[in-house]
Order: sequence, then structure tokens, then C-alpha cells
Amino acid sequence: MLSELQKNELHGLIVLFIGNDVSVSRSRPHFNSATVEVVERMIEANIDCNQTMKELVSELISGGRVRSRGWLKHALGGARAMIERAELRGYGCQVSAKAKWKTAIIASTY
Repeated sequence: MLSELQKNELHGLIVLFIGNDVSVSRSRPHFNSATVEVVERMIEANIDCNQTMKELVSELISGGRVRSRGWLKHALGGARAMIERAELRGYGCQVSAKAKWKTAIIASTY
């Protein structure tokens, strides 16, 4: 059984990863240990998504597998270092997480 504080904190994490969603918010009073497990898997999947996106962008910026004749590298300047220093929180990963995990989060409350 989760306390009200734990349910609110769990909801806050969910919002960070999939955005504010009315149906998830309505399920908040029913969050339980199964919901915690689903959200844990969602966070792990999102970390993997972000890491994959960082690697892809780094490869593209460095000219890795794409032959860019040099112009892309010069245009982007220090973008690779910036991406490596920061966590890439792309909209694509958020949309993917919402599409995949929203139903599982709500279903865990039944």
C-alpha cells in the first residue's frame, strides 16, 4: 500500500516522463506496488531510449556512418560535446514512453 505522499511523488515522476495526462491523474488514488513496478520499467526504457538517441546524434554529428563531406561537422561545432555532457530528453522518447506505458500504468491500478 502506498501513502498519499508516495502516490503524489509517483504521479510527479510519471508526468516527467509522459507529460500530464487526465486518465493517469484519475488513476492516482489507486496507485499501488504494481504501478511502481510498471513506472520503474518505463523509466528504464526511457533511459535506454535517451541513450540510443544520444549515440545516434553523436554518430551523425561526428560523421560516423554518414559521409557528410565535412559541412555538417563544421556547422554543428561543439554540439557533440554538449550532447555528451547533457542527458538528451527528446520529445520522441516522451511520445514513445507515453504510447507504450500509459495503458500499463492505468491497468496496474485495477
